[in-house]
Amino acid sequence: MDGGLLQSISSVAVLRYLLGLACTALLTIAGIVVKQLLQDRKDERQWRANVSRELTLQRTNCLTTLQEQGEKQIELLEKLVVGQAEQTGFMKGKL
Repeated sequence: MDGGLLQSISSVAVLRYLLGLACTALLTIAGIVVKQLLQDRKDERQWRANVSRELTLQRTNCLTTLQEQGEKQIELLEKLVVGQAEQTGFMKGKL
């Protein structure tokens, strides 16, 4: 009987040890997965912030360019109006 009892106790101890080892391994894997997910989330936030800054910069550059081009177009239109007025005056003088 002593052999059976010792074998039974050692089986339980081995099973407890293996169960503890399996739980430790699962918790370690879960920790690694959670850490990776948190890092991915942080990286995605950083990426979104970078994209937002880039889009804001591009919009600002575009608006600045349009404003500058608008001023140049106004100058050209003013020259065109003056030229048209001179041409109209010249033609009225000829008639």
